[in-house]
Amino acid sequence: MRRAAVVAALLGLAVAAAAQERPAFDTPPPAALPDISGWESDGASLPLDDPDRTVEYELRVSPERQGVWAVTRYRTLHDDRASAPAGAGDERLQWNDGHRFRRWVCRSRPAGGCRWRELEEGSAEYQEELASVLLIWRMHRRLLYARAHSLLPHDD
Repeated sequence: MRRAAVVAALLGLAVAAAAQERPAFDTPPPAALPDISGWESDGASLPLDDPDRTVEYELRVSPERQGVWAVTRYRTLHDDRASAPAGAGDERLQWNDGHRFRRWVCRSRPAGGCRWRELEEGSAEYQEELASVLLIWRMHRRLLYARAHSLLPHDD
């Protein structure tokens, strides 16, 4: 149900509040992915309805399949790590390889870093990711619209 709370929170975002710095994802992606370093990318850091939580995401478009977000990578951060639910801050990644959607989670380790684990297609955990990914896409489309129509504050 925690995923559902993240999903509901994403729906309540104001587009103007979404225009924050683009997050950095330093962990190399799962080895199963092709080299995505040169792919077109965009992303944002969006505050959730709870002021202590933020979702950071990055979207990548394969040069072979223009207009399709082939890679969606994100994590939900909590300001108060002590009260954060298990899995908060873990990176998550979805790859649309053109035939199917593959999903991974990179569990944080106490010593630092993380390790990617592919989610079994059809499992409950795999299915739960879909709602979050779809809402990130939806919010990003709203952000793109706001950028295109100069609805967001900008420096002149």
